[in-house]
Amino acid sequence: MPETEGRTLVTGALGCLGAWTLKALLDLGEEPVGYDLGADDARLRLVLPEEERAGVTLVEGDVTDATAVGRALDEHGITNIVHLAALQVPFCRADPACLLER
Repeated sequence: MPETEGRTLVTGALGCLGAWTLKALLDLGEEPVGYDLGADDARLRLVLPEEERAGVTLVEGDVTDATAVGRALDEHGITNIVHLAALQVPFCRADPACLLER
């Protein structure tokens, strides 16, 4: 399998799709960076064994904070982004009207 060039940041990394995306990038030989608002890595632990998780850097942050995102891009030499961050359950279930306010 060919290796990817550069380094990828995956937003929403601790969600289902984010965890599988990190696995796919590891399988390609990358050392991806996961970026997520939360800190619960339960899904990531289901998808990746401990030795593979060691190849992932996790950064806790909010994609709506442009300064923090920019800092993560610079600090980790990011050249590619897979954007999977979104407002989903439980945020939407708890306050569905919040989507209308954004």
